[in-house]
Amino acid sequence: MSQPLFSIVMPVYNMENYLQQAVDCIRKQTMDDYELILVNDASKDHSLEICRRNEDEKIHVADLKKNGGLSNARNEGLSKAKGKYILFLDPDDTYAHDLLEKLDNAIRQYQPDLLIYGLKEEYYNANRKVEYEKVIEPRSVLNDDKKSIYTHVLELESKTLFGYAWNKCYRTELLKEKGIRFKKVKMIEDVQFNLEVLPYVKSMKTL
Repeated sequence: MSQPLFSIVMPVYNMENYLQQAVDCIRKQTMDDYELILVNDASKDHSLEICRRNEDEKIHVADLKKNGGLSNARNEGLSKAKGKYILFLDPDDTYAHDLLEKLDNAIRQYQPDLLIYGLKEEYYNANRKVEYEKVIEPRSVLNDDKKSIYTHVLELESKTLFGYAWNKCYRTELLKEKGIRFKKVKMIEDVQFNLEVLPYVKSMKTL
């Protein structure tokens, strides 16, 4: 397989109830220039079986024998990633089927170091019916100088959109060249990671 445009790293720990749906979202993407790296973090349920069942030329499985936590699993995926851009997606979320296509369109036009996109929260009642939805999305804009990048980051954080890792697409070479990894901390490892990336970002595209 030639170098894919996207590497998708998905850490997995005891996610048997959600994992297949997340994988199906990737399989149904409207563009297929990707690799999906499922990092099984010593799950105790049937997650590894689900990972293995989905393994093919695009979907790879890294099976960690000892549980090392979310940061360790993401770092393992990053070390194996071959794509020009990388996403760290969670296995208990779902993803729009045109997510990669929209990212690809922005990359072709702007070649940014970092892309950020919005999300929709769905709140269910006891009968598994959606009671209400909350859409959180940034303004669509390109920032290509430090002042505008930092100003927009403050705006993004006011909407809780900056701290997450799973609503971002990073240029892989930037992370590897600068040796940026997720720290093994108990909380807000995403925020720490993004703050470490930020000084090196020369262009940022929000969708």
